Amino acid sequence: NLGSPDVYKSIEKKGELTVRVHAAPDLSKDVNEIKQLQEKYNSEKFKITLLKQFVDGVLTTFTALLIDEYSDRLGFRGNTLNNINNLRKWIESAHKEAISVRLHACGDGAVRAALDCYECAIKKFGKNSARHGIEHIEVLHPEDINRFKDLGIIASMQPEHLAITHNFKDNPYTSRLGPERCKYTWPIKTLLRSGAVVAFGSDCPVVDNNPFLEIYRAVTRVHNDGKPKGGWNQDEKLTIEEALHAYTYGPAYGVGRENEIGTIEEGKLADLIVLDRNLFEMDVEDIRGTEVEMTLMNGEIVFKKLMPVHIGI
Repeated sequence: NLGSPDVYKSIEKKGELTVRVHAAPDLSKDVNEIKQLQEKYNSEKFKITLLKQFVDGVLTTFTALLIDEYSDRLGFRGNTLNNINNLRKWIESAHKEAISVRLHACGDGAVRAALDCYECAIKKFGKNSARHGIEHIEVLHPEDINRFKDLGIIASMQPEHLAITHNFKDNPYTSRLGPERCKYTWPIKTLLRSGAVVAFGSDCPVVDNNPFLEIYRAVTRVHNDGKPKGGWNQDEKLTIEEALHAYTYGPAYGVGRENEIGTIEEGKLADLIVLDRNLFEMDVEDIRGTEVEMTLMNGEIVFKKLMPVHIGI
């Protein structure tokens, strides 16, 4: 959410802002007010880039909107948290001004509704520089897979959510959705194969802010008990390269800054981290223990891990 933009601005003015912040005000705000905020807060480190709103809740609490009824609550499909007609109207206003929108949508019914809203805006005003996206996508109907690429909608996902319980046997998705829909739960690889842009993030504080947990979950798809053996929906597992790309280029693309950040290339801003191990040359089980040795922003060191001091006696 937006938080306090003046606080960020004050921290940046002091030279103490060591992350790039892309704030997301409420989608329901007046679009002219948003444009004024974008003009006021538009520095290299702090920008108002997106607008955010909710379509539904989450599957675990039966608040996600499904196309068909819950397998363990017959006759109930969930609800929307916002009127769909209002969402469509707000998105059209934002899209007309090329302002990017992110919609929280977890159930396949909510994802379809979000895609429909974006499609209406694009048909009405044409494609432009807006980078619209859908957050979470806990389950996706197979008929909607290719719509992400066709409409240019970013799939913003958080793999750590798929292991929401410590033990796989307690996984609520299997009971909520049943075996057939579970094939399309957290369908990350499916979306990548379709040509969609996938962007990873943490969804902190709902889950841990540690990116290496997300990467581990994306490439293994197991719970903390190591089950199911070989991973849940094995065909949806990513390679290390795919997971890292989704965690670096994906978010940069999502805020329209892929020409500045997101990959290590000449001419881009030198926002880099140095790890204590090579993720490409290690057992996947060791990914979770990865630590950052150094962080650079604009080529300057903003964090450096203290090395242990050994004093001989």
